[in-house]
Amino acid sequence: GRFQFDRVTPGDYVVRALTFVTAADIASPRTPLTAVDRMMPVVGQPVRWATTQIAVDDRELIGVAMTPRAGLTVSGWLRLEGGAAADVDLTKLDVYLAPADGRPAELASRGAIAADGHFTTAGLLPGKYFVRVAGGTRPWTVKSAMFNGRDVSDVALDVSDDDVKDVVITYTNRPSTLSGLVLNSRGVPDPRASVIIFPAD
Repeated sequence: GRFQFDRVTPGDYVVRALTFVTAADIASPRTPLTAVDRMMPVVGQPVRWATTQIAVDDRELIGVAMTPRAGLTVSGWLRLEGGAAADVDLTKLDVYLAPADGRPAELASRGAIAADGHFTTAGLLPGKYFVRVAGGTRPWTVKSAMFNGRDVSDVALDVSDDDVKDVVITYTNRPSTLSGLVLNSRGVPDPRASVIIFPAD
């Protein structure tokens, strides 16, 4: 568990330790693996992390100790709206957590959805995330991801102290549509106009 960094310039730093198990760590030698298999933590396998802040000056800093903690998981189930269960193969979908600040995830964790709709992600680092679903096909899309009365596909989910359970994702083939018409100053349609839509907050 020992570590050492050489030639560290003076300043304030965050030191983070992270351990997790990928499919490459547990698969047999002849098992074909994708790049995702080699980088993603495996659901059900331990994720451990530790972090501490340090200040470096012109003297050696020794004896920095960190105690790893378990990664946190998000679980729940996905339900279909607008179509029979046979219309979608849920096992081809994954739930993942996108950092709310827009930065790439330090630990890209996701979890497959079972045939009955239930899911559990691999361990996560504490933070604020949006719940997302990968692997879908049109016209199916996420309508909402509800937790404690909030839609955490739109409002950040705070994953900080405990595992998050009972997230309900609604997957629909009847997405909302928005249409309209842009007129120029003469009151006629303007074919040069571009229209965008984005959250008000």
